Amino acid sequence: MKALFKLSDDLELIPNNQDTLNWMAGKKAGDIVSFDVTDEPRNKKMNSCAHQYFNDLANALNAGGYTVQESIKIDMQFTQEIVKECMFKRIAKAMFPNKVKLDKKGNKQISTTNLSNKEMCMIYDNLNLSVIDNFNGLSVPWPSRFNH
Repeated sequence: MKALFKLSDDLELIPNNQDTLNWMAGKKAGDIVSFDVTDEPRNKKMNSCAHQYFNDLANALNAGGYTVQESIKIDMQFTQEIVKECMFKRIAKAMFPNKVKLDKKGNKQISTTNLSNKEMCMIYDNLNLSVIDNFNGLSVPWPSRFNH
């Protein structure tokens, strides 16, 4: 899977070798860069980014004046947990049905800990497009993996 990013002035780069340093030396804010996302087990940095994204999206939706109307008929604010359970995991279940398991009550559940980095990126891409389509162009970027 290829990922594209637009560089900004506040990007914090933690290169892991001299080749990376040399490559980045020729880049500037506004440049579009692409790189391959490897399909490896999810790590602590990806987990931190996921939870930061859930929180950031909840805050952005709340700031936009949107409310959650799930099975109960009351307006309520978005929370990190609502974004994770009602939005992110719903897409994860649809995209990766082989990762869905039955919980103790017999409900189909998916654990984000069983998703790879590549799968997490794929879910984010689909959720972000859905949010753009359904919330007047609202888009929340995935947090930088170097900030966590």
